Amino acid sequence: MNLYNSCQHFYTAYEHGKPVGVCLRIIHDNCAGIYAVATLPEFRKKGISTAVMSHALKEARKTGIDTITLKVATDSYAHLFYRKLGFIDVFKCSVHDSITG
Repeated sequence: MNLYNSCQHFYTAYEHGKPVGVCLRIIHDNCAGIYAVATLPEFRKKGISTAVMSHALKEARKTGIDTITLKVATDSYAHLFYRKLGFIDVFKCSVHDSITG
């Protein structure tokens, strides 16, 4: 349904014609959000997510986006990965799980 939504951009990395990594960038006003960053397990640690994310960030900047956000678990592998890409921590929040909490 959202495939043709001009605010949503899917970035996919391929190796030998096989999709191996992906991220989704959603734009609203002058802000972009990054979601669904993933690489197939057997292709991790090869720079695929770095390449996909770098391309998504570069394309956002080319369109004049000056704020790019994402959510990540503190001190996770992904948290460290995003910091290496230049993201900074702006705030922390706690999530209440109504099922277990």
